[in-house]
Amino acid sequence: SNGEYLLFVANLPFELNE
Repeated sequence: SNGEYLLFVANLPFELNE
């Protein structure tokens, strides 16, 4: 499934926003 991929992509903005 691509559920883990979606979680990874969803977390990118937070990582970059810090």
